[in-house]
Amino acid sequence: MHPADGSPKLPTSAYWPGWDIAKGIALFPDSQGGYVLDGWGGLHQVGDAPPASPSGYWPNWDIARAVALAPWANASSPAGWVLDGWGGIHAFGGAPKLPWYDYWPGWDIARGLVILPDSTPSSIGGYVLDGWGGLHPVG
Repeated sequence: MHPADGSPKLPTSAYWPGWDIAKGIALFPDSQGGYVLDGWGGLHQVGDAPPASPSGYWPNWDIARAVALAPWANASSPAGWVLDGWGGIHAFGGAPKLPWYDYWPGWDIARGLVILPDSTPSSIGGYVLDGWGGLHPVG
């Protein structure tokens, strides 16, 4: 991780020299911690984030695509989701499972996940970005 414009350097447990496996980063609203996502679905601590176990993990398969934290998440109460390439969304920490979203089994087309900032544990909204630029509602 490379700080920019005076951002503080945050320690991370993720670094793989010579291996292009890092897929995403998400920071808590206070920017003091969060997670780096690897291609297998592993979540690696940044700053003051506690360990997190994703509900989806695929050893030796580079299929994880994005990580998003819940707007209410913090170091004391981590919560978020991991997006896989087929569009599957996997909760971790205190995040609830999402009620509905598009899913494309066997097709590695999902690229990004965003959760709306006004989402609450009982009302979550967001979007999945597909490889063609399409936006698909979540929640």
